Amino acid sequence: MSGRQDAETGELAAGTAGRGLAGQVPAAGQLSPGLVRLMAVTCAVTVANLYYAQPLLHSIGTSLHVSQGTASLLVTAGQLGYAVGLLLIVPAGDITRRRPLLTGLLAVCTVTLIGCAVAPNFPLLAVAAALAAITSVVVQMLVPYAATLASDAERGKVIGTLMGGLLIGILLSRTFAGVVAGLAGWRAVYGVAAVVMALTTIMLRRALPDHGRQLSITYRAQLRGVLDVARAEPALRWRALIAACGFGSFGCFWTTVTFLLASPSTASPSSRSACSRSSARPARSPRWPAAAPSTRARRCAGRPAARRWRCWRSPTSRSASAAPISAGSASPCSSSACW
Repeated sequence: MSGRQDAETGELAAGTAGRGLAGQVPAAGQLSPGLVRLMAVTCAVTVANLYYAQPLLHSIGTSLHVSQGTASLLVTAGQLGYAVGLLLIVPAGDITRRRPLLTGLLAVCTVTLIGCAVAPNFPLLAVAAALAAITSVVVQMLVPYAATLASDAERGKVIGTLMGGLLIGILLSRTFAGVVAGLAGWRAVYGVAAVVMALTTIMLRRALPDHGRQLSITYRAQLRGVLDVARAEPALRWRALIAACGFGSFGCFWTTVTFLLASPSTASPSSRSACSRSSARPARSPRWPAAAPSTRARRCAGRPAARRWRCWRSPTSRSASAAPISAGSASPCSSSACW
């Protein structure tokens, strides 16, 4: 087979078309420590796009005037988009040049994040979030590509570094979204994320080596090969199902807990915390049905400060709360003196 060597990219252009290897196979040991760190950062900031919405659902619903059920569909749209990307885009990694594919997807992701930041209504926001999730599958192509570029001795370390960046992105994405939204609103979260993605795209474009595609087959044949593997491997299907269930439960928890934490009932003012703890207890039995106010005062004074009943501070509040206590029907904190 005749061919020529491209001096700039190192790509071998084949003179004859055929099935199989179409370009230069990436040589092992082409990863510098700086490039590995850049890839880890790319994994972190890219996978975070899938989780920014979860702590923002209450704010988004309030801002765009939609219900909690409708706002939670934003997470569903993102997960469905990510699944579509895994099925339709990730298989293209072996039959196209990696650097243009990865940086192109990151550039599109930047645009979709800008769309999330300026979306005037919920349907457009959901579409933009789904597109951002589709392009976030860069992580699933970047990790195996880094493994092919690493030498045998450092492959495990490289994969561990990139997976560590991915997990850090998952863990810190909600914290980042909550802090930025608290300071500047939920739209600022997507705006800052778009800027970070743009910078990451530019740096990765300059640093990532460029190689030809590894396989010379059509996109349809590649998808057919993926389906053939899924049909031939029962263990693969079971593990995919287990992963889907685990990921689904993970998403359900973080989606619903957002509305729970945003509920007013879970955010009592600190000035009412003492009475909240007292009123949460069952009513006391009338062991002291006719105790004199002075006796009650001495017994209350002997308790720790955190459990002392503040509504016994004045004679008026004592007389107002003595009857409910003796009857065992209510906590003394039902008196207005507690509040």
